[in-house]
Amino acid sequence: MRESAGRVLNNADLTAIILSNLKEMATPGTGGSERLDAPQTIPAPWKRTFARLARTNRSMFHASIHVLWETMTSLEPFFGTLLSADLDEKGAFVQPLLIRVIRQTYNCEQPTEKDWERFKLYSGRTKVLVLDELPQPSGVSPEWLTYLVTSKHMPNPLFPAVKRLFLSSTDNLSLYVASCVAPSLQAIRLSLGNTPEAKVACHALAASISQNARGLTEFRFMSPIEPKSLKHILNIRTITYLRIQVYAWVHKFPTLSALNGLLSLRQLVITENWGWPITETSSGPYPLPSLDIEGPIARESPLKHLESIQVYGGVVFQFQLASAVSPRSLKELRLLFMEDESNEGMCLVPLVLAIYASRNTDLQVLRASGICPYEYRSAEGTRALLAAVAGLHALRTLHLEIPFFSPSILEELLLIAQQLPELEFLLLQPPMLTSGGLVLPRLNTLEGIAKSNPRLRVLETQFDFSHMHENHPIDCYSNHNLEKMVIHLEEGHFDEFYLPNEQQFAKYLDRLFPRLKVVEELIGATTGQKGGPGNVQKYLHFFQDARARMARESSRYVA
Repeated sequence: MRESAGRVLNNADLTAIILSNLKEMATPGTGGSERLDAPQTIPAPWKRTFARLARTNRSMFHASIHVLWETMTSLEPFFGTLLSADLDEKGAFVQPLLIRVIRQTYNCEQPTEKDWERFKLYSGRTKVLVLDELPQPSGVSPEWLTYLVTSKHMPNPLFPAVKRLFLSSTDNLSLYVASCVAPSLQAIRLSLGNTPEAKVACHALAASISQNARGLTEFRFMSPIEPKSLKHILNIRTITYLRIQVYAWVHKFPTLSALNGLLSLRQLVITENWGWPITETSSGPYPLPSLDIEGPIARESPLKHLESIQVYGGVVFQFQLASAVSPRSLKELRLLFMEDESNEGMCLVPLVLAIYASRNTDLQVLRASGICPYEYRSAEGTRALLAAVAGLHALRTLHLEIPFFSPSILEELLLIAQQLPELEFLLLQPPMLTSGGLVLPRLNTLEGIAKSNPRLRVLETQFDFSHMHENHPIDCYSNHNLEKMVIHLEEGHFDEFYLPNEQQFAKYLDRLFPRLKVVEELIGATTGQKGGPGNVQKYLHFFQDARARMARESSRYVA
């Protein structure tokens, strides 16, 4: 028995499988995700367990360090421990590469070949480097870094297996390592800040990565990027996911059409940042463009693989982006419109959506919301938007919280929604723009939804409760799968008609949507405060329970 166990523990392949399974136990819920939202780390108790296993035998040692050194959150173990660059009088490591000490304590002896071999043993296992929030003082002086990289035994590449890099430190050593790992990188997240030093570092690093990256597919800028740095990134043709922040009011900014050069792009997340300092020489906000959308709709696009776009920014910026970059292959579109300097730009909101919807008829998710200005007096683009949305027959999610001038827009959108049989999520809550408010659709609109949208799971909108039908909505029993309904109620408008008819409304819903589980009532379109009468869901569950009891009794009687 002992011999069998010994053969297992000395088998490199088997120990690797065992340690891999232990790693999955140590990091539950990660699912092996390779995205850059958060690095996968091992809890401290598990690290101690793997460290003890490393002392078992050679096979366990190699399997354990593969797990322990796969994700590293500091360069200190590599350059302060593995490389015995200097020793104190007692023979202990001085760690000169990460702590600023008096120059006279250095023995000034380069790392030996043996030191570098030990370095390669561990650095070859590292796949993820997280160089964030390094303590101060940290890094290495330019003189010592130059001294280090001239070592004739230094490996090239320095970290051959690194695929993902998280970088928010601008110390010399971190920037040097970031440049070294560029050829092997698949994904990088930069968050260097807005200081002058950070901007210089970002520009230099962007240029280096652009020249040396071979298989980079994911690039995230968590801080605003300057135009000169972005130009380098737009030269990396292998990128499939790009997240950037761009400055408003930059007249020298590269034209947005330059994004069309990223032929492999599949996902684009772009945010307009309003933190750029405005001076007397600034060109001011974007000028209001032409409202003609025929040209942007007819434009050819080289982005054949772009399936997802998320944009957060001013309306004029979003209109320019839609006109210049919108592909014809989108499956998902998420837009958040921020208020521009001038409310006049809000007239472009429907036009932006019309451009995207007209060009991407296979769109499955459409979410648009934004900040509504106090006054908004243009109806431009509403007809074009309605016509474009009506053609999105593959749409699964329709979420619109954007302003319209047309008081009847809610009725019109609900009628169009009934032409979209694949809808699963429908939220229509346009802000009120006129003194008279919106013309609310009648409740019998729900009957059309029950017949035309069999896949709908969630419905959120407003209705007119002044006309409550006493008769059943349909003659036959419905088998609709709607699970959740959220009803928006304006303060002071539901007391007269809604309160006395809660039970009748619940019966009406039960006939239309027998699987409905949740009915939420939100008071106030702006605040979204939960509340209201709150009895509709209780009545609904009562009717469902009664129906279920009758079905059980009938089945026993038949049997």
